[in-house]
Amino acid sequence: MATTKFIIRRKKINKEGKAPIYLQYTHNGKTLQFSTQEKIKPGDWNDRSGKPKSLKNRPDLIELHDAIKPIEETIQSIVRNARATGKEPVKEYVKRQYESAVKGIVSEKGFTDYFQQYIDASATIKSKAIVSVYRYVLNDLINFSKSKRVALEFDNINAHFYDRFVKYLIKDLHNFNNTVGKKVKTLKSFLNWATERGYNKKMDYKKFKVYREETDIIYLKEGELINMYEYNFSKNKRLEAARDLFCLECFTGLRYSDASQLKPGNIHEDYIMVRFEKTDDPQRVPLNDYSKELLAKYGNEDGRIVPPRLSNQKLNYYIKEVAEIVGIDETTTITRKKGNEKVKETAPKFSFISTHTGRRTFVTLSLEKGMRPEVLMTITGHRTLRSFQRYIKIIDQVRQEEMARVWSRVSA
Repeated sequence: MATTKFIIRRKKINKEGKAPIYLQYTHNGKTLQFSTQEKIKPGDWNDRSGKPKSLKNRPDLIELHDAIKPIEETIQSIVRNARATGKEPVKEYVKRQYESAVKGIVSEKGFTDYFQQYIDASATIKSKAIVSVYRYVLNDLINFSKSKRVALEFDNINAHFYDRFVKYLIKDLHNFNNTVGKKVKTLKSFLNWATERGYNKKMDYKKFKVYREETDIIYLKEGELINMYEYNFSKNKRLEAARDLFCLECFTGLRYSDASQLKPGNIHEDYIMVRFEKTDDPQRVPLNDYSKELLAKYGNEDGRIVPPRLSNQKLNYYIKEVAEIVGIDETTTITRKKGNEKVKETAPKFSFISTHTGRRTFVTLSLEKGMRPEVLMTITGHRTLRSFQRYIKIIDQVRQEEMARVWSRVSA
């Protein structure tokens, strides 16, 4: 019979008066101890239960308990897997499997192998941007496993795992809630894939919450956009190319991933025909005077019809420089949430501008100019009106401000 129990080594008390906590594994009378890397004052420990004496009103002990519990779960999972495959969970086997697990790998094909298989399979049918996100999430999971000593095994993916992983993303990686939500969504997507193929049988993940919160929309006002578009950057080709690619997004509503990949075959007299990289949907995007002018500007240069390609990272960097030079420096505050904490950041507007700003500018200004949402959706490829609600709120605010400005009472 195999048993596990937490113990403390009272003879190894440190200068702070704390004793190290170990997990003791016993099988057929032989014991094996695993360090938890945690410590506790002996007075707070119950030897009989193998737990802190009381968790009530002691956040420090609750956090300690949460930190050591996954180690026990890992050992128990190793024992279950051994028995399921006809192996005897002797201490040498358990020790070897545990050491492999906490390094983020499994001796036999397991969680991380299947996640990599999922990434490889997705690479043939999904965009490079999405596959890149999958790789980031796998890397975060592996680092989480190493840092918090949590084995990456399907049997361990439960509510407790979810709570600790989310806490790691927020507290250790300083991710904002929407970023956490995207990573949890990716994890759930992988687990759906693994379940469909019979690799995973644990369904706890179905209840994992995906954070999604409205964020402040940064967009260019019409005057700011036109000033940027007409500014003379002819003596700085680097910034001119960045400005033109960004403005193409602003005048078409294309995402960076689509605008930067345009080819001559996509361009027609009055419209662009493109298959959106994010959704893989074909879309006919009408051209206006500004976008036609931009495309014509590069039409005779080596067959190009868009500015020289820039990586997303470089464009994000350059367009801030462009916006600063043009004078888009209105003091701006954005609010985002990190866990239950609201984080406010105030800075000149140019510091918040990114490739996402282009598409948001197109949507906001189009609505402000009176384009109906249902028509705009056919251009941008949005599938539901819900995604437009936050833009409509902004337009209502602009209208209110204009009404107050135009009809303010004149002093006698």
